[in-house]
Amino acid sequence: MKKSLKLLAVTAVLALCGLHSLSATPLDFKNSVGVYGLFNTPVVGIQYQRWCTDRIGFQTTGFVQYDQSDPVVNIQNDDGFSFSISGEFHLKLFETPFGTKSASVLYAWVLGGYHGFSDARYVEPVGEWDTPGYIAGYYEPTGFKSNAVLGIGFGFDIMFLNHLSIPIQFGFSGEFPNQTQAGFCFGTGVRYRF
Repeated sequence: MKKSLKLLAVTAVLALCGLHSLSATPLDFKNSVGVYGLFNTPVVGIQYQRWCTDRIGFQTTGFVQYDQSDPVVNIQNDDGFSFSISGEFHLKLFETPFGTKSASVLYAWVLGGYHGFSDARYVEPVGEWDTPGYIAGYYEPTGFKSNAVLGIGFGFDIMFLNHLSIPIQFGFSGEFPNQTQAGFCFGTGVRYRF
C-alpha cells in the first residue's frame, strides 16, 4: 500500500512537471547545453548558456584535445595537447515568439577566453630527395604556448520544438600573442534548452 502511494506521488509530480513543459514556450527555458564552434577561432566544444534576466545572459565553451602522434613522422603542427576555455556576455536586443513552440532571439556578444597549445616549427629538408643523404622536412616541438582570445559581434538563436535551438553568431575575433590572428568569425551549433 505504501509503495503504491509513493509511486502515485512520484507519478503525479512527474506529470505536473510534464504539463508545465507543455504550456511553456522556448523563451521560458533559461538554460541550454550543446556543442558549438566559432570558426577561425579556438572557441569550439561543449557549451553551456544561461539567460540570467530577460536581457542579460552568458555562455561558456570549452574543449580539450590530445594527440600522441610522433612529430618527426607526422607533418602536422597541431599535434600534441590543446585546450580552450571561453566565456561570452550576451545582451538581448530583440525576441520574437512564433506560436507556442518556436521563437528567435537577437543578441550582441562580447567574448573573452584562453587557448593553450603545444607548438612546433617546421625544419626544412636537407639535400635532394633522390640522394642517399636526404633528410625529409619535419615539425620540431618548441613547447607550450598561451594565447588570449577576444571577440565581439551579433548572434541569433532559433528555437523550435520548445527545447532545441540553433545559435548562429558572427562578428570579429582575434587571438594573441603567439601565432597572432584576427578577422571575421562565424559560429553555429545545436543546443538543448531546459
